[in-house]
Amino acid sequence: MIDLTRGYTRECDGVTRREFIKVGSLPLLGGLTLPQLFRAESAGAAESGKAKSVILLNMIGGPSHQDIFDPKPENTQEYKGPFSVVPTNVPGIYLSEHMPLTARCMDKFALLRSVTHGRGDHEGGNRYMLSGWKPNPVLEYPNLGSAVAKAQGFRTALPPYIHLLETLHFDQTPAGYLPSEFNPFSVAGDPNNAGFSVQDINLPQGIAGDRYTRRKSLLGRVDDLFRSAESTDQLRSMDKFYQRAYGLISSAEAKAAFDLKKESDPVRDRYGRNMLGQGALLARRLVERGVRFVTISRGGWDTHHRNFEALSRDRLPELDRAVSGLLEDLATKGLLDETLVVWMGEFGRTPKVDYSSQWQGGRHHWPHVQTVMLAGGGIRGGQVYGSSDAQAAYPKDNPVKPEDIAATVFHCLGIDPDTEFITPLGRPTKLTEGGEVLRKLLA
Repeated sequence: MIDLTRGYTRECDGVTRREFIKVGSLPLLGGLTLPQLFRAESAGAAESGKAKSVILLNMIGGPSHQDIFDPKPENTQEYKGPFSVVPTNVPGIYLSEHMPLTARCMDKFALLRSVTHGRGDHEGGNRYMLSGWKPNPVLEYPNLGSAVAKAQGFRTALPPYIHLLETLHFDQTPAGYLPSEFNPFSVAGDPNNAGFSVQDINLPQGIAGDRYTRRKSLLGRVDDLFRSAESTDQLRSMDKFYQRAYGLISSAEAKAAFDLKKESDPVRDRYGRNMLGQGALLARRLVERGVRFVTISRGGWDTHHRNFEALSRDRLPELDRAVSGLLEDLATKGLLDETLVVWMGEFGRTPKVDYSSQWQGGRHHWPHVQTVMLAGGGIRGGQVYGSSDAQAAYPKDNPVKPEDIAATVFHCLGIDPDTEFITPLGRPTKLTEGGEVLRKLLA
């Protein structure tokens, strides 16, 4: 790696070349800078799939499948708890009573009620579900979003992979063994807050527009000196990456994409005036403007204690409005066919309710079965694939592995799941291994 700053003195305004470009090298995730992020530009697979983008709603903590998308109303109280069910707009399919708005959208999504993997720890379950690979202490595999960014690259000035709301509570690097530029552009915070803003798409405090222009001009002149001395692929590539960084900061499109004030009050109300709802609306704005993969992470699902109180009071009303609002809005705008929506957690919850004085109606970790929702992007809505047994404890038929979900996501995007990336040690590794595309789900 050529150090372009070593041995050079400060310029006229008292800053080095590295400081000239600081406006385009603000830290994002784990030391990732905007110029590094833009190295994600690469030759991608042709978009032969129906989906152009993915919105993945990642419910951190492990949602209780039997209290949301896989209710068992015939069970006794010790298994089913106090919730009743509501019919969907597809005959014979029922959801939790606290998901009435989503129930009216059942024709737009499919439920996988037999997802299983056996990892009962948060970190392992999350890694497995988000990557399609069993956790490996030797090699950390990339999340789906990072793999898509590597395979398909940029569509617009906006980054191909963006992560919203909450950072993962685990020591994970989304890009895994891929270079750090394939980590997501991370946007933390609550979009429902009046003061919500996105770092790194505006000039840093204290740098006015004319100063930004002057730094960019100075950088260009220094780069010209290097080009005259030595022309290499590395330098040419660096030019392109820094132009991406400057392009994002100066892009009116990027600023507009994150500006929820441009949405009408009825639309914002439809999604729900809360963190998850406004995050889902922001995700729709991003895919509408060319972002390939958006992950929305929302915690609070680790309901060991008072599971039903936490779900009915907070999590399910928020989820119901966000999911139904997103699906209906995408459909109204003609975007659902080209946007794959995925809802998942790292595992399910125990079939038997813990009514002990310590847990007061809690459910604990249960990796043996859970439900995943898929919608749009080539998925045929109004169907249930696989089922759990009478206690929602184990798959009854058609067990689905995280590898299968990953293969299906890649397929819907027109990416061959057998595509190989090269690890830092030079080993070719497929996007997913052993996963089967769930073709019965496809439209």
